Amino acid sequence: MRLTRAAVGMCIAGVVFIGVPAAAQSPFLFATQPTALGVRMVTAADAGYNVRAFEPVAGERLEPRAAVAATLSPLFSLQGQLGAASMLDRRTRVSEQMELMMTPVRSGAIALGSSFGVRHEYSGATAALARVVGARTTGRSALAADVLIEHPFVSGRDAVDVITTVGATHALTQRIWLGVEAVGSDLEGFWNSEEAEGGATLLVGPTLAVAVSDHWRLVVGGGPVLRATTDHAMLEGNPSLALPSGRAGYVIRTSVRRAW
Repeated sequence: MRLTRAAVGMCIAGVVFIGVPAAAQSPFLFATQPTALGVRMVTAADAGYNVRAFEPVAGERLEPRAAVAATLSPLFSLQGQLGAASMLDRRTRVSEQMELMMTPVRSGAIALGSSFGVRHEYSGATAALARVVGARTTGRSALAADVLIEHPFVSGRDAVDVITTVGATHALTQRIWLGVEAVGSDLEGFWNSEEAEGGATLLVGPTLAVAVSDHWRLVVGGGPVLRATTDHAMLEGNPSLALPSGRAGYVIRTSVRRAW
């Protein structure tokens, strides 16, 4: 409970410690984009409720998060987040993540980048991260895709996990954007039934972004979590953390953001 209160406090701080127009902010919940030029910092306070979700998308049950993306130079930015959530063993845990992103290619509406970092998962495992990001953003639409490669430092897991995220959104008005996002994990499970962590898992759903003012943006979305194959995962020493076999779940998230 103390951990949950601390995470909620950080979320509130993320909203208060704030500032650069909302148009410079990402309209996506799950897809990663390079930080826009001219933005010094973007902070976010998220609240979500998840059932049978999967990391790094979400934890279980009520999940507050605080996140920050700080521009160090036109080439480099630092992104970090802290969250708290329950797991299937009904214990509240904390997850932390930090990434250093480099964006060497910016040409008109297109930005290409990569990042390296580390994450401490809700399961207790630590994973090294490498990510490749591509985005195309105009005043009326945005496309984003990223491929995250993880190496967990724990037995009983794949040596390398790959999480693929794609998103597309379109401006309905000057301040309202509507789109769809999809996240896929362990997609090799479609052709390998013995995939170590239970097989392919997909999240697909709508995302609505509203520019409340020139500085604030509200992003709401989520969707069903679909498990394409039977889950054989039993994390060593923690069988209670294994996901239920063949059962669908869902993720619902609200994110309040401000850039400056």
